Amino acid sequence: MMVIAVIEYYQKIRNLREDMDYTQTSFAKKLNLERSTYSKYECGTNDIPLTKLDHISNILDVNIDYLFGFTKTKKYNNSKEMDLKKMFNNLRECRIKNHFSQEEIANYLDVNQNMISYYEKGVYIIPIRKLVLFCELNNVSIDYVLGKIDSPITIKIPVKS
Repeated sequence: MMVIAVIEYYQKIRNLREDMDYTQTSFAKKLNLERSTYSKYECGTNDIPLTKLDHISNILDVNIDYLFGFTKTKKYNNSKEMDLKKMFNNLRECRIKNHFSQEEIANYLDVNQNMISYYEKGVYIIPIRKLVLFCELNNVSIDYVLGKIDSPITIKIPVKS
């Protein structure tokens, strides 16, 4: 299911950008990127780093959950900037709440168990594709895990807009 969500998220970003009358060049400038780098994100050639994805969602005035088709709600009330410290803590709390071991999460995400520990401690930032899988497994909002909203929201996978 994650592949569908990732493909749609690139398309949604492009459609929203075009709806706001941004060219790739003008949008890339708002993100402090070269157009060629942004183009690779929008085409799906390169994954968008979480910090850039947060910036993109803020410019487009939508939730990250909306971009991935996890909700039809474009913007949550009281949404804020991504909080990395909260993200690290929320990854751990969601895993424990759902009674998963680090080993089980690692197997699901196809990473070494040490990586789960590193994600939870903030040594490394979890890549977006791994985060989507994590949220699907734990049935929790990406925006919540990223600390953009304070209350956990159960997601439905995937929602067509």
